[in-house]
Amino acid sequence: MNAISKTRSAILSALLLSSGASSAAVVPFTPLPVGEMTSIPGRAPAHVAAGAGVTGLFVAQAPAPAGNPGYKRIEILDSKRDAAEFSSKGYVSSQADETRPSKHCVFYSDESSVPGDLWPTLARGEISMFKGSGQAPILGVHVETLEDGSTPGRPASLAVVDAWLDTRTRGLKLVAKTSIPLSTVAEGPYGIRVFAARSDDSVHFVVLPPSSKQGKAIPISKLDRGLIESGGEIGVSQCRHNRITLRARPGAGEHALISFQRAEPEAREVDDAGPSSDQPAETFGTLRTRLVQVHLSASRNMAATAPLVSVSFRVDKPKPIG
Repeated sequence: MNAISKTRSAILSALLLSSGASSAAVVPFTPLPVGEMTSIPGRAPAHVAAGAGVTGLFVAQAPAPAGNPGYKRIEILDSKRDAAEFSSKGYVSSQADETRPSKHCVFYSDESSVPGDLWPTLARGEISMFKGSGQAPILGVHVETLEDGSTPGRPASLAVVDAWLDTRTRGLKLVAKTSIPLSTVAEGPYGIRVFAARSDDSVHFVVLPPSSKQGKAIPISKLDRGLIESGGEIGVSQCRHNRITLRARPGAGEHALISFQRAEPEAREVDDAGPSSDQPAETFGTLRTRLVQVHLSASRNMAATAPLVSVSFRVDKPKPIG
């Protein structure tokens, strides 16, 4: 049994779904696949021509709201059809379809971005521009697309595209393009999967949320979005996959926490009134939520030749909603 298989076995055998149950395992750093994550670019061009683009990405602008023609809402999409719908309606119908989770995640720079820094953990999604706000007309954008390895012949990887977006012309100019190979390093409760890759003293984690197909979970819109705490950033993920880069230089370390809410039914009591509708939640007396957490860390003492990387899970007792 190799080191990664041992890690998976240790995690799975240690999982206990009782109150406050947790498990942990060390992930071997050296066997992780190697892939370099891009950073925030500098030296934006003065202009990107209309019609300039990057293969596979489509820039769309929503219709201007009545009475406010100076307000822009822009999205970068991976489908020409979705871009056309956003341009005509201001939204994309398929984004609300929980059976078709997006593997596409968009980040962009703002006035606080520093060239050369890592891209933030929390994606931004839609870009809003206000006339007279002083916002820079050209933004750096970072697009991640996850291949989770579930398709035969397609190993797990994270495709990354960095580009300059001219919000005046909606032109895109390519800055960098790469693909980071990923390895499954942990499989947690309720179908959570943790992938990882490494570069120098850094570990790049990609975490997928609990699956609504496992157990008696009830799909609730956006409930699979994680609450991320990492490197001073705290917020709700805008994407289905959660990418976190942790650095572990000699004598230092970083950690991150991702918290998920899992909705579960509680059977009706005999005296409870019957359901009032055909909605799944109405066939049960109450809904409960269970907190499921993923802890990630990378640290290194001064004498170590490689960082110590660990993944752990915590599962709490279910509690009534509200």
